[in-house]
Amino acid sequence: MPRNRELMRIFRDMELVEQIGSGMSRILTAYDRSIFELTPSFTVVTFPFAKGFENLNDKINDKLNGKINSVPEILKSNPTATIADLIEVTGKSQSTISRELKRYQESGLIYREGSRKNGKWVIQ
Repeated sequence: MPRNRELMRIFRDMELVEQIGSGMSRILTAYDRSIFELTPSFTVVTFPFAKGFENLNDKINDKLNGKINSVPEILKSNPTATIADLIEVTGKSQSTISRELKRYQESGLIYREGSRKNGKWVIQ
């Protein structure tokens, strides 16, 4: 059960969590028990950050303020952006980015010009 439902909703909207209630088992498989500090009145969990998470607070604040760039905006400013670039900028999962690209292509908003490796995105 989440302690802060609003924060959980925001994380779910940003696709930073998959489902509510799976956290502890995932934490225990990813980290050793040294990240936990137990006292009689509280538990402190310290996660070591991997490279790439330095801008997470900025992404969260941008999402809260409605400033996250959409895929078409990103592709307009960088037509050669890769899916990995889109994942990094938006913080969305690969499947979400692929789904969005497919939806935009089917609607005729964007199309790919050139090869997968050396091509670029064209925004209508």
